[in-house]
Amino acid sequence: MFDIRITIGTIGYEQTITALFPAVLEKCRGIQDPNLLLRLLLELGEDALPVLLGVMERLQGKAKQELLCQCMNAYQTVLTEKLNEYLRTDAWGKSFVIRNVYIEHTGKGLELAGKGVSVDLRALAESEKAREKIYEAAAVFAGSGSIGRILGSCAGSMLKQAAKAVPEETEKLGLKLLKREDVKNKLMALAQTALEKRGLDLELKSLSFLAACDTDGTQCSGEVSGVRITPELEEELIKALAGYLRRPCGLVMHLKDE
Repeated sequence: MFDIRITIGTIGYEQTITALFPAVLEKCRGIQDPNLLLRLLLELGEDALPVLLGVMERLQGKAKQELLCQCMNAYQTVLTEKLNEYLRTDAWGKSFVIRNVYIEHTGKGLELAGKGVSVDLRALAESEKAREKIYEAAAVFAGSGSIGRILGSCAGSMLKQAAKAVPEETEKLGLKLLKREDVKNKLMALAQTALEKRGLDLELKSLSFLAACDTDGTQCSGEVSGVRITPELEEELIKALAGYLRRPCGLVMHLKDE
């Protein structure tokens, strides 16, 4: 079992927040003691989206990223389910199952975290990419003659037989595959497509595998759940909300003066 970390580049905040809004609103309804801003959003209900977008537009730097984190993590159960669902539709991606997906703010920016990633190393080693590598090896060994073509055509079955005969060696091959950049890029591309299908505009830049922080399914240090508005973020949100409310009022006053 592994954890994965994917760095996030450019973010389309308006599109992403719009896609997340229904889940965020539903999650806020379950909060026992919502703060002033959350109570306002709950009171507005479905009409709260323009307010949330207006507040987001006026936030800067870390506060803006932190609000996105809270919105994304309100959606993490659905996101995890949909990502795994999409992986199962891919002949290569179905070798991976992710226990939990969430977004986290680090000192350098935002990262998409996948906790408890189970990998079927044998299935991964038997993937099309591995069969291609065996075909290439057969061709190099026997040349372009009939023997090479026969070995190449049997590459898939050869690999399956090898997996049954020496499963520990097959798992070693699977571990080696995880370290390859093309494998990381392929998994990241699948995650990127899954996000886009949910309307989330997040640029995924680089992926890394890490040793899992636990193996029993319990929550790890740093793993997040639900919406958590810190006092610092709440202060920034109130300032942004005040800026949003002043703009239309100023426009009305200007029209009256004319």
